[in-house]
Formats: sequence, C-alpha cells, structure tokens
Amino acid sequence: MLSAPAALLALLVSACATQAIQPASPAASLSDPIQITSKTIQTPDGPQRWTVARLDLTQLRLTITPGTGASPHEFVPTTTTAALAATPRARLAVNASFYAIPRVPPADAAQSAGRLDSVGLVIAGGQTYSQPETSSRIVTAVLCITAATVTIEAAPACAAPTVLEAVAAGPILLADGAPPIPALATDFATRRHPRSAIALSADARTAWIVVVDGRQPGSVGATLPDLTAFIADLGAHDALNLDGGGSTALALRDGSDTIRLLNTPIDGGIPGRERPVATHILVLPLD
Repeated sequence: MLSAPAALLALLVSACATQAIQPASPAASLSDPIQITSKTIQTPDGPQRWTVARLDLTQLRLTITPGTGASPHEFVPTTTTAALAATPRARLAVNASFYAIPRVPPADAAQSAGRLDSVGLVIAGGQTYSQPETSSRIVTAVLCITAATVTIEAAPACAAPTVLEAVAAGPILLADGAPPIPALATDFATRRHPRSAIALSADARTAWIVVVDGRQPGSVGATLPDLTAFIADLGAHDALNLDGGGSTALALRDGSDTIRLLNTPIDGGIPGRERPVATHILVLPLD
C-alpha cells in the first residue's frame, strides 16, 4: 500500500509475504475480450512501467472477492494470483480496496488473527461485507455493479437499489472525462508510487484496469496526476484509484489455464513478491 501522512497509517498495513512470481506479457488474439498492453515511459526521475488490461464489458463481467461475514475482521488476506486461482472461470484479477488490520480486544485476538478490515463499502454476490466509509479523505467513491450497469460513484454507497457487487476506493481520477477539482495535494498524491486503477468508457461498454510498477529500478512509480493523465489518454470517461503501493498486482489466467502476474509487485521492498490484501476485482466471462 501507499505511504501517506500519519492520519492515513491505518490504511498502510503490510500483510505477510508470499513466494515471488515472475511477471509475463502474454499475447492475446484480437478477438479476445481482454487485451493486454504494456508501455514504458521515461520521466526525469526514471522509467515508468505501465500495464493495461482493456476489457470488453459486452462479453465480460466484474465481481468482487467475498469476505468472511465477520466484523470488523471481514476479509482473509489473499494474494491476487490466489484470488484468481480460487475462481476457476475468472480470467483476470487486480487488487481493490484499501484495508487495515482491525484493532480488537485481547479476548478476540485469536479469532481476528490474520484478518483484514476493508475500508469502505464492499458487496459481493449481493451480500454486504463491509459498510460505507464516510470520514476518509481517500476512500471517497465506489465502483458499483448491477445486472445492467457498471458505474463509478462519488458517494459512500451506490445509488442503485439493487447492487450485485461494489468496492470502495479513491480518489476519483476522472469524472465525466475530466479530473475532479481540487485534486489531493498530499504525499499520497504527489509522490511516485506503484498504482492501480479502474476506468470506464462513457457508455460503460469498455473498462480499463491500469497498473504501474514502482519502488524498483525498472519503474519509479507514478503520482496521481501521472495516473490520471495516462488513463485520460486511453479515452476513459470515468476512473477510480484503487489501493496501490505494495498491494499493486495484476494477474491473468491465459488460454492454457496458467495464472501469471502481468506486473512486478513489490511487497516489503522485494520486487516480485505479492502482498496478500483484503479484496480483488475479478473479471469473468458472461454467464
């Protein structure tokens, strides 16, 4: 996750590490509803290594990994590749919400050990696992998924009465094709970090999942303005920043049923090591 001022430290929790998995860039046919591209941009501070998954939402659907049903330790930490492996039909996965380790009384410590508290609304399969967040400066929007629509909404909860999937994150990067004003002016926003984001076209028929590596020689990371500009150049209409930093990881299940990372995550300063996180966005074919 991302470095930030002390007021944000509850979000900046590192979970235990997993075995390193090397990234790969598999080719996709032009008929594939998931198109993977990568790009390296040179900046005055060094290179930025970007990976983009372009999704045809007329052939694909988005879901959120479910929680445990317990509160406040709602989620078992899971790496992105493990989340993808646990859902056989899923083709792509990216880390999603910010999270914290819940503070619980000593009597409850055994029950909550290893659990994570997602910050903001999380709905999976129509069940609410985490309640809306109203006080965070960062978690200010929700990706809302119904049977008919996918939207990014600047509110603690989704407007639609029947939401199948939802995950809160933030801040919003693009709204109606333009960056919101004013932008955050904190270290969280202006320093270069690994980043993750999801974006939508104006008709919500196309989505983009974007990650940029950081904190390593091959990629210095991006600021939120960098991320916003990159996504705007893709043609996106709306975009939402997801958890980033050491949590940033994008994984693909290819045609041979092999699961591989498309980027180089960095947990605990070790390139290639995934961080188990609370929630993921999964991409599946339509039923």
